[in-house]
Amino acid sequence: MSTNGSEQRILFPTVAAPIVDLWRTTVIDLPTSIARETLSFASHRVQSQRDYLARAPRCATISDVIDLNSRFMLQAVNDYGTEVERFMENVQQKWEPLIHSPSSSLAE
Repeated sequence: MSTNGSEQRILFPTVAAPIVDLWRTTVIDLPTSIARETLSFASHRVQSQRDYLARAPRCATISDVIDLNSRFMLQAVNDYGTEVERFMENVQQKWEPLIHSPSSSLAE
């Protein structure tokens, strides 16, 4: 059965909208958001490294060095753990509306 041109023009936006949303989220929104978060995290870790190196010369004993290093490493581990949580929340936040949209084939 053939359809005339006007029916095709009406149908196209309805069919294409979920595809456009998926494309925008996959190609633009998610990578941009991940890049922003990654750069922010890297900046935070560089500042922590700078602070660590600024404090190191003030260590008077080996115990001071071990304490400074331990605090720095503990903070790094905590920061990386928090960053993984943020990353996953970010991905979920971007994908959730697409997965649960009525017109999405991802929900099946």
